[in-house]
Amino acid sequence: MQNEVVQKEDGLKETRAVGRGALWIAAAKGYFIFTGLMLLTLLPRYIGKSEVERADLYGLYTVVMGILNPITMMMIAGTLQSVSKFISEDPSRYASVRRQAVRLQLVFGGIVTVALAASAPLISWLLNDPRLTVYIQASAPIVFCYSLYAVFIGTFNGRRLFFRQASMDIMFATLKVGLIVLLAILGFGVYGAIGGFLITAVIMLLVSSFLARGGEYVNSIGWRRLIAFQFWIMIFTLLMNLFINADLYMVKAFLADWVADGREAKLAALLGVSASEVSNSLVGIYSVAVQVARLPYIGVIAVSLVLFPLVSKETYQGESERTSRIITDATRYTLLMASLFAIGAAACAGDILKIVFTPIFVHGRVEMAMLAIGYLSFSMLMIFTTVASGSGKPQVSAKIMGVMLVASGLFNILAVSHFGTIGAAFASAIVMTLGAFAAWLWIARRFNVSFPLRTLLRCIVAAIIAFGISFSWQPDSKPLLVVKGAVVGIILLAILIRDLSREELLRFKSIVVRNRK
Repeated sequence: MQNEVVQKEDGLKETRAVGRGALWIAAAKGYFIFTGLMLLTLLPRYIGKSEVERADLYGLYTVVMGILNPITMMMIAGTLQSVSKFISEDPSRYASVRRQAVRLQLVFGGIVTVALAASAPLISWLLNDPRLTVYIQASAPIVFCYSLYAVFIGTFNGRRLFFRQASMDIMFATLKVGLIVLLAILGFGVYGAIGGFLITAVIMLLVSSFLARGGEYVNSIGWRRLIAFQFWIMIFTLLMNLFINADLYMVKAFLADWVADGREAKLAALLGVSASEVSNSLVGIYSVAVQVARLPYIGVIAVSLVLFPLVSKETYQGESERTSRIITDATRYTLLMASLFAIGAAACAGDILKIVFTPIFVHGRVEMAMLAIGYLSFSMLMIFTTVASGSGKPQVSAKIMGVMLVASGLFNILAVSHFGTIGAAFASAIVMTLGAFAAWLWIARRFNVSFPLRTLLRCIVAAIIAFGISFSWQPDSKPLLVVKGAVVGIILLAILIRDLSREELLRFKSIVVRNRK
């Protein structure tokens, strides 16, 4: 009896510790979303002199980041999760894992950095814009910094030092946005935006390496074990980030054909630019729609960062019942959280763009609404693939994402060629939804869990009500648009929060409020 009480108390303490860790990471990701929104708001205003030039240069910057991000995220996620996994299994060996990972990333990160710089002319040719070459080469050193930075963040995650990990995220986001915007204001354009990112990466590498020092070199693991696990995580992450940027690649490469297909006069009149400038402007408009729609998904990353070491530990110890309960809760809570933001963003897409951005970017409102719903599905997909990878099956996640990438590429080529940016948004949303469904089928069979259909139904009802309010209420002034957005958000929250029981709300309160006894 006494052992049961002790185990119950230990379980409660662990739940609170993990929950508070999730809140720290969520708070950092929330701040990341905020600073990301600030960057979205400010950079398009200062990166060029005229509206057309700003749309063009911002589109160029976004495409360069779309090329860089799959590689840097591959380094971050693959290295972070492999380091976290082996440290969480045996915390005493964290110093040895860290040292082995640093040695590995010095070699691998250097090779990838050189390869990216060397392939810049080919990438620019494939994307039909020779201006990209110098920008890609200028951004390549960021990859090397990220490859090492990920080792130290993985050390924090594996040791469950979530506050320290969150602090790094907050510092990174602050420096990055501040330096990028400052250099853009000073007139350095795309070079300034890339330079601000690079300076931030160097600073954060130095800070994180200092904070991650210490520990004894015991229970060392071989580099082959790191690579064996890290390989599939990195492949999955590369495929995932290529996937979320595939529509932007296809828009950049094939939109000119659609614009030239007898529609340039209408589009030029709509956007107030010459026919030759239509394609580049639309790339910038679409990139803004993509990034705003993607913000709710970024918040879900906080759940996956905390979920991964937890699932890894439970499956390593053979706790199948606890693992199933963790998966069920994570699925349901993620669906509620992602729906709150994604449905609100989709229902008020035009209003958000009108409030935050200059008039030219409002033309991406339809694309943003489609993509917001698509990224709701993608948020769920990330939870499912995190479970698969954390349970020791990262190859399953990689295979699902590989199929999705191929499907997205083919579907987007056809959609962009015939329907322009609206076609790209629709194609991407459909593939994201189908991918999430496929991943859930694997999870359901592997862990014998059921999807929370009641929660899904509540989200659908909430979406119908939110879209109904948004379509029937069309205020003209920005203050009233803000009021409308607040009303929609409050109604969504009131509907979705009713899915949580009183016990769940009390549990959340116990996580947030520290026990002062």
